[in-house]
Amino acid sequence: MLYQDSCLGVLIVDNFNQDGIFSDADLEVIQIIADQSAIALEHSRVYQNLLQKNEMLSNTISIHKQFYQFIIDG
Repeated sequence: MLYQDSCLGVLIVDNFNQDGIFSDADLEVIQIIADQSAIALEHSRVYQNLLQKNEMLSNTISIHKQFYQFIIDG
């Protein structure tokens, strides 16, 4: 599964009706599934990265608030 020239994984496909034989239509469906899977994996990675950055930002804001409160309290 490729996304912007990066390999994100491998899709293994079996044909139980005819060993190793796929029609052009089969290959087109397989390609569509692989492309959509790669996009979903990349979106998941981006989402997890955003969650992590959001958590870090929240922690930073909390630390700043505590610091300013210490200054205000003397």
